[in-house]
Amino acid sequence: MELRGHQGQTGGEEIDKFTGRILGRSSSVRSVAFNPDGTLLASAGYDRVVRVWDPETGNQIRTFRFDSARINAVAFSPDGKGLAASGSNAAKSGEAVIWSMSSKPETLAGPILPTLRKAVMAKNDSEVRNQIENAVKTEDKHWQDLDASQRGIKDRVVKLLTKTPALSDQQVASAVYLLTVGRTAIDEELQRAQKDFAEANDRPLSALRLTRGLIQGKDFNTAVAATNGRLFKIQKDLATKREPGEIPILLTADEFQKLIGECAASVDKAVKADEQFVNLSYLLTMSRFPTATESNQFVAYLKQAPERASATRDIFSFLLNSKEFLMPK
Repeated sequence: MELRGHQGQTGGEEIDKFTGRILGRSSSVRSVAFNPDGTLLASAGYDRVVRVWDPETGNQIRTFRFDSARINAVAFSPDGKGLAASGSNAAKSGEAVIWSMSSKPETLAGPILPTLRKAVMAKNDSEVRNQIENAVKTEDKHWQDLDASQRGIKDRVVKLLTKTPALSDQQVASAVYLLTVGRTAIDEELQRAQKDFAEANDRPLSALRLTRGLIQGKDFNTAVAATNGRLFKIQKDLATKREPGEIPILLTADEFQKLIGECAASVDKAVKADEQFVNLSYLLTMSRFPTATESNQFVAYLKQAPERASATRDIFSFLLNSKEFLMPK
């Protein structure tokens, strides 16, 4: 995460405007960035130095020299093991420096910071995919005796885990509960799931085990699972039969309207709140949570609608007609 403009100066001192803590002395601060777990904070500006801080204590932990008059951006790698900075001066433009947090700096010429970020993210995505594939193989024997609708929930969870940007642990746990038992997890359940993810150091495997446990429990919502299976099959058929630039017609107009009504009714019956309806609808169609804007718009629409059944159908109609559903990446 990168933050800009949250620090100021008083007599050359870097001030955290949120806490009022003096972080050190510097010229103008241009960029700050937290490492992935929030335990380190890097700052840089116009004094040729990148500083690394302990955000809890405000103590400066480490400094890196950068031979550019203006340091415009700093960023940690997704695994927190690397720190990069980009800058420019009259003689050099677009220079970037990459440091290992445990070794000396390596300087690369040219505007390479975007390329560096893409390379690191691609490596990270590849590792996640491999971890998911291994988790599926490990769990496969436990799913063989479950029915198609139950295995379909597993497939949906796997799809969620491959999403970019990745869902947080809390989002993964919340999605699993909505897809399996049709409700949001309570705080205790979320905390237990997040603890399991952390202790196992294998979130995909832990997520699949959590999913399987809920599917085999007494609260498993078969109606939601059936809806997921129908929508998953439609997307699979769309992908299989689609020609470049075209969307195949799989249902007649009447069949499509019937699908919309049945999906909307199934989800609305399963949940107890408008926000849950919107969240579960997105999970079943887009394999993701709605953005804050999407959620706010649809929740407001549901609350203002004079006839709820019609409003829930409208939301499903919108989702099933969207490019994201019909032509997923």
